[in-house]
Amino acid sequence: MKTIKLTQKAIGQRLDVYLCAKLKISRSQIKKQILSGAILINKKPTSVHHFLEAKDVIQVSAVETVLAPKISMKKLTLPTVKLEPKVLLEKKEYLVIEKPAGMLVHPTKSKNRRHDTLVDWLIEKYPRIARIGDDLDRPGIVHRLDREVSGVMIVALTDDAFTYFKRQFKTRQIKKEYLALVYGAIDRPSGVIDFPIDRSKTGKFIARPIGSKIGKKSLTEFIVEKHFINYTYLRVKPLTGRTNQIRVHLSAYNHPIVGDKLYMPTKLKVATKIKLDRIFLHAQKLTFIDPSGEEITVESPLTKNLEDLLNTVK
Repeated sequence: MKTIKLTQKAIGQRLDVYLCAKLKISRSQIKKQILSGAILINKKPTSVHHFLEAKDVIQVSAVETVLAPKISMKKLTLPTVKLEPKVLLEKKEYLVIEKPAGMLVHPTKSKNRRHDTLVDWLIEKYPRIARIGDDLDRPGIVHRLDREVSGVMIVALTDDAFTYFKRQFKTRQIKKEYLALVYGAIDRPSGVIDFPIDRSKTGKFIARPIGSKIGKKSLTEFIVEKHFINYTYLRVKPLTGRTNQIRVHLSAYNHPIVGDKLYMPTKLKVATKIKLDRIFLHAQKLTFIDPSGEEITVESPLTKNLEDLLNTVK
């Protein structure tokens, strides 16, 4: 076994984060080695979430086995562009970032899980965040956006900020606004969708009939920004915070969001002419009172690909 010496900077870091940088391999590979018992702390099996102490001695067996496998030249493809968020506002206690579409907020338990998540980026750029929050797989995360949704997000950098913002979201004091392009013409200038939302047996979220005792109370306000021949451009304000709420509500309202493969009716999936590799839903604005008592509004412009698409719709 190979013994890895700790540097002064390593003390306090999470084991997987430290070894990822030290051995120049991915966190997923490090995790596999830790779980298999190939990496020991003080000659004992350890966990991914172990935080390093000055007395710790790290031992790694068969280092070469954790290196990335050789890639056949026949299967070699050009690397994809790495997605990275943009920092819109940075304070000592928190960040407001702009998440790109295609980026997962945190790792999942899926077999095809991706490791270029927002959490991975945060731990790399702000190592201290690894300890923040009540779930070490989601450090600093006080709310989330779906993978194919872009836009503004708050991230806590301290435990006090984490508790503060979690409470703010729970009590619905943070105002969120989204932009969405939906199918069909909505014949009213504004409205509130109030179908209760429930989880189906398949795990997919569904809307229940109004007045149903099944499902959680859910409210989504919409305002028409512009009418097109077969589409409507909306400003959407979720008044409750259910998972996939905007997507579920607009689909149940018979105006599914363009590009939403999960909640779009099958007939419309086949008939649609617009080809979009993401959902046309963008978290455009957040307004909140920060821990210092200051009212903050942060906005994110519509992404270029959505703006370009909007300009082609008649």
